[in-house]
Amino acid sequence: AQAQAQAQSDAEARRLAAQAEAAAQAEKQHDIDLAIEAAVHEAADAEAAEIAAQVAAIESEARAVEEELLRAEAAAAAQAQAQAEAKAQAQAEAAAAAAAAAQAKAQEAADAEAAKLKSMSSTEDKKAKLESVKEAAKAKVKAQVEEKMTKIRMEAQAKAKAEVAARAPLPQQPKPVAKAAALPRVEDLALTGDDEASEVLRELMLQEQKLIAERKALEDRLRFAEEREADFLAARSSKMPDAFPSLKQDIIIDLNSMTEAEARDAILAAEWILNEQAKAEAEVKAAAQAQATAQAQAAAAAEAKAQAEAAARAQAQAQAQAEAEALAKAQAELAEAQAEAEKLAKAHAALAEAQAQAEKLNKAKAEAQARALAKSAAKTQAAFAAEAQAAAEAQAQAA
Repeated sequence: AQAQAQAQSDAEARRLAAQAEAAAQAEKQHDIDLAIEAAVHEAADAEAAEIAAQVAAIESEARAVEEELLRAEAAAAAQAQAQAEAKAQAQAEAAAAAAAAAQAKAQEAADAEAAKLKSMSSTEDKKAKLESVKEAAKAKVKAQVEEKMTKIRMEAQAKAKAEVAARAPLPQQPKPVAKAAALPRVEDLALTGDDEASEVLRELMLQEQKLIAERKALEDRLRFAEEREADFLAARSSKMPDAFPSLKQDIIIDLNSMTEAEARDAILAAEWILNEQAKAEAEVKAAAQAQATAQAQAAAAAEAKAQAEAAARAQAQAQAQAEAEALAKAQAELAEAQAEAEKLAKAHAALAEAQAQAEKLNKAKAEAQARALAKSAAKTQAAFAAEAQAAAEAQAQAA
């Protein structure tokens, strides 16, 4: 009985020792788990701080890049505007100089022609010179009208291209307008559009039609003058006596070799020739004066048209500049929105990456805790099994 009691006491002591050892192992494992958890949290905090620092650095770099882009765009816009203003001023000065030179040449030519017409004594020479002056005036008017129509078409095409560029999606570049379809496209924009560009195109088309009508009116006036001159020359040649077929011959009357009736007829014929010559000279002078008046009116009309075209060009240039500024502003806003979107996307990506890292750390922590718990449970089970085996051995020895 004493031996059995001693064995039970030893078994109880071993059980208590095993329990104490298991408790110590559990406490040690708990300390290890706490240390692992603290290390995991510390690593997660360090990684989160590093990610936040990277996000801040990326945002700072993005802001610096955005500021640099804004400065570059502002400098490019200022340079382009300065170049456009300089080019427009140079074109205006060149146009003014060309207009002044053309006006001076026209005035000089008109003065020279007037002097030549004044110095002429022959009706035939005056007629030929008048014909050349009329042809030159017709050619000059036609050339001016064609030049203005060409300028109007070019400006309309440029305006249509600017309208197409403004309506194109940003930031893609607009497709070039085909040369064959430029004018129908301009007419379509002018007839169907309801914006300022369409109004300008309609005004340009009206100016073109007005120029065509004025050219036709000038051609009709010149044609009417030619017909009147031809009628006058035909009437004068039909009324001229057969004895005096040419106006260039000198009038010489020999009264001694003629009878009284013949002398009277010769005197009457000479007076008729002199009257016809005076009438022809007066009509030529009136025609030259009318031609000069028509040229002056045409010059005044051309100057008025040039002023109107200059005003239209200035308005179109101002409108184009405003549209360019609006386009630049829209592009800047779009770039800013894109930068904000990229920044937001980067932030979302960084947040997603941080969440993924946190999930990874939590998963690692859970796995470590599971492994620690499994290990602790295994040790506890082993201790209990050892204690049970020891108790069984003690009971067996006692028995």
